[in-house]
Amino acid sequence: MSSDLYQVPKAELNRYARPKAVRSALFQIGHFQRWVILSLTIYMTGVSLSAYVLPGFVLLALAGLLMSVFYGVQLAAALSYSRLSCVFVFLVMCIPLVNFIVMMRLNDAATQRLRAAGFTIGWLGAKLD
Repeated sequence: MSSDLYQVPKAELNRYARPKAVRSALFQIGHFQRWVILSLTIYMTGVSLSAYVLPGFVLLALAGLLMSVFYGVQLAAALSYSRLSCVFVFLVMCIPLVNFIVMMRLNDAATQRLRAAGFTIGWLGAKLD
């Protein structure tokens, strides 16, 4: 509290003071962002282990790739991308290195949207508590 008597008071708004539909969309973005980050971790783990340890870890990399495609499209839809953009995201995410770049871009867009809404972002995405 400042000592200036003529200063306009600032409102204390929290992230739950939004309409339910907006709050639900933000929680959906945070949920899909977390799954995109986890699928990226699984994909990178599978690729690195299949190259150096056992070739059987290619299945782990394939599972991470499929998860990243699925949750990447879900995140794009939650971020209000058009249907054509979601189809483009689906097609582009089937290419391994481009998949990584698109996931980073989707994660960045989700992080910007959630930070603007007042959520704190950690290592595995937004804290949705």
